[in-house]
Amino acid sequence: VNEILKIYREAEELVEKYDLDKTVLYEYAAFLFHQNRFEEADTLAGKLSWYYSNPTLKVKEEEKAELYNLLGVVYSKTQRYAEAEAAYDKMLEIYSRLAERNPEAYEQSLASSCGNLGCLYSYTQRYDKAEDAFDKAKEILIRLAERSPEDESTLAWIYTNLGSLYRETQRYDEAETAFVKSLEIRTT
Repeated sequence: VNEILKIYREAEELVEKYDLDKTVLYEYAAFLFHQNRFEEADTLAGKLSWYYSNPTLKVKEEEKAELYNLLGVVYSKTQRYAEAEAAYDKMLEIYSRLAERNPEAYEQSLASSCGNLGCLYSYTQRYDKAEDAFDKAKEILIRLAERSPEDESTLAWIYTNLGSLYRETQRYDEAETAFVKSLEIRTT
C-alpha cells in the first residue's frame, strides 16, 4: 500500500506540474477512500472538483458524475450529509440526462445513483425519500436484469436496502419479503 501511495503522490505532482489528464487524480482519490483515508480523499476530490469546474477543460459528463459519486460517498463517510446529498443530486441529474440519451449505456449507473441516494436518505432517517429512490432503482434494475444477469447483484443490494428500510419503519412483512428476494437473487 505504501508503494502505491508513493506512486500516486508522484503522479499527482506530475499532473499538477504539467497539466496532464486529471483521471489519475480520481483514481488516487478513490484509492484513498478505499483505504479509509477519507480526509485525504476529500482534499483530492475537492481539487478535482475545482479542475472539473474550469470551463476551459473539456470534461466528459460521465467523469463529472463519477466524481460527484466519489464526493457523495466521502462526504457521507465524514458525516457531511448535506454536501453528500448535493453531490448525489448532481450525479443523479447527470446520469438521468445521459440515460435519457443512451439508456443501455447509462441506466445501470442511474440505478446505482438512486441506490446511493436512497442509502443516504435511509441513514438520515428520511424513509419516504429513501423508499422512492430505492423503488426507482429497483424498477430500472428489474428491467436490466431481464437482459443482463450481471445487474442482479445490484438488484439484490437494492432489495437488501429496502428490507432494512422496512425493518426500520416496522414494516416487518415487507422487510421479510425484500430480504428473501435478495437472498433468492444471490443464491441463483
